[in-house]
Formats: sequence, structure tokens, C-alpha cells
Amino acid sequence: MGEPKRLAKLRTPENKQKMREKALKELEGGRPNLLLATRRLVICLETGERFWSVAAAAKYFGGGVANLSAHLHGGKWRKKFKGLHFKFLGDKHDHR
Repeated sequence: MGEPKRLAKLRTPENKQKMREKALKELEGGRPNLLLATRRLVICLETGERFWSVAAAAKYFGGGVANLSAHLHGGKWRKKFKGLHFKFLGDKHDHR
């Protein structure tokens, strides 16, 4: 079938190189990487395992992101997640 013409124009080697250069300039210029800026480190208090995000921890333990997030933010009905306790690493204040 092939890819649409408009996408074929965007995915040229020249455009890919321009996008790489722009991303590098933004990193060198001190602009924050928004994907990393929105993530918060999570630690399991029982096992000591550390995760880069709520989603990574939830996936590792086989649970839902919303349930782990509710636990981390001190939801009254969510004292544990999968039988374990978690908290944000490096928080200035505890959410509970």
C-alpha cells in the first residue's frame, strides 16, 4: 500500500536530520525535556526498588496506574498497592 505522500515528504533524511539538530539545540540551550520534567521517581518501601515513573512501577507490579497514583497521593481507600507501600522519592513533604 505504501505511506501517504504527505508523510513521505516529512520523513526524508534531510528533515530527520533537521529535527535531530533542533532537539540537540533545545537540550544545549537549557530547555527542559518535558517528558522527564513531568515524571516523579517512585520507591517501593518494602523492596527498595526505584522506578522512573508511576506508570513504570504500576506496570512492574501488574496494577493500574490510577490505583498506584491514588495510593501515592494518599487516597483514603487506597492504603496499599498490591500489598505494598510506595512513596515519591525526594519529595519535600509526604502526601500522607
